[in-house]
Amino acid sequence: MKWIHRDIKPDNFLISASGHLKISDFGLSFDGHWAHSQSYHTSQRQGLLDKLGIKIRGDEQDTIEDFANEQAEEDEEESPTRIHLHPKLGSEEHARREGLLAYRNRTQRRKLARSVVGTSQYMAPEVILGQPYDGRCDWWSIGIILYECLYGRTPFYCQNRQKTKECIVQFRSTLSFPDGERWARPTSSSRQWLAPASETVVDLLRGILTEKEQRLSSRQYRPIGRRLAAATGNSAGTSKHAYSNSAEEIKGHRFFHGITWNQLHMQRPPFVPRVKENQSITKYFEDEKDILSDQSSSFDSLKERINPSATETDLRNQLGEHYDRYIALRTEAEKHELGLEDCDDVELVRIKEHFGPGYETWKAERILQVCEERAQRGETLETVANGKDATGRGGAKKEKRRPRDRLLRDPEVGRKVMELRKKNAFFGYTYRRPKAVVLDPMGRRRGGRPSILPLVGE
Repeated sequence: MKWIHRDIKPDNFLISASGHLKISDFGLSFDGHWAHSQSYHTSQRQGLLDKLGIKIRGDEQDTIEDFANEQAEEDEEESPTRIHLHPKLGSEEHARREGLLAYRNRTQRRKLARSVVGTSQYMAPEVILGQPYDGRCDWWSIGIILYECLYGRTPFYCQNRQKTKECIVQFRSTLSFPDGERWARPTSSSRQWLAPASETVVDLLRGILTEKEQRLSSRQYRPIGRRLAAATGNSAGTSKHAYSNSAEEIKGHRFFHGITWNQLHMQRPPFVPRVKENQSITKYFEDEKDILSDQSSSFDSLKERINPSATETDLRNQLGEHYDRYIALRTEAEKHELGLEDCDDVELVRIKEHFGPGYETWKAERILQVCEERAQRGETLETVANGKDATGRGGAKKEKRRPRDRLLRDPEVGRKVMELRKKNAFFGYTYRRPKAVVLDPMGRRRGGRPSILPLVGE
């Protein structure tokens, strides 16, 4: 298809009635067309608001930025060295003569995507950094899902979204494949230890979760790959943002040895859902207590059962090989509470020795002072009594995301605009119930399939 999906995650994979995986939610997909330019739609929307005389104030930050821009414009107008130049009308004149849409379709096709979109745990580092990216970012997301299948958690997950992104950007030092952290149903009473991941699958993941230039699937994006594609008449050689055959390098890895890819869609999958008409599908879902959380692993499941008043000896016996990791996380959490993130562990020990028995009293006063200072700076408060720390007991308040659209940031019209957008998101579309799907003895599928069709003509 030569599109970048840009939101590859487990939630967007569906299991069809025949048991095959289907990818869904192409709302963020990108094919290089100018219609994906956010600046274009923003300027069009702002132009319409100006014509109607509607003033959108936005939030407090918008007000501050508007004031700063007005001051800058006034300073520029008062500058005696300002030079007035005649505007260049070349592109505008062409657009006027042949029509705006025709001109944009002919000239404006981006080679690489730039928008920072997706789900943070599955984002590629080049997306987070705001660098130009291409179809290889989707294969990074596939690598994250494969890791999650092996360990029951994503490799860079942190309780704070910003920390998660920092770990992804620093993947060279944060990516690891621990031997003792593979458990089946780690949070249930019937958990079972699994053997360490094989060298073959680790090699595959290291080949995917790496720099864009060295990532598996990069062959088509290199200059030599493009020249060969053009020489063989492959139309993919004319595209720069995605290639239709970029999966070949991954499919050729020895981990997938023996898989007949061209016949896979005709074979019977290992799991086929069996749901009769009007039957609930909840039988395929685990009980809530057994559902794996984002941070499930052997360490996290042990961490939840720790008694806060346990002695160091009890902690060693309970955590075993995870003891050092728990102590390190607890120390980092304590330094964060005290506002001493830049302080090393040795210095923290000296502080405790200095205050001696009065350390806990000093700590409580210090935490209160740090919370007040953070509140004055507008940072998110993290209460010690009710919140979670880095060791997993409780958690910081969920960070509030600032909408990208100024309309949504405005306190007067933001809620109404969101309601209208939700109401009209799927206007004119309806879901048709699929016909019964039957597999013949050869595993081939017979019957209809679900479809999303316009209301017109029904």
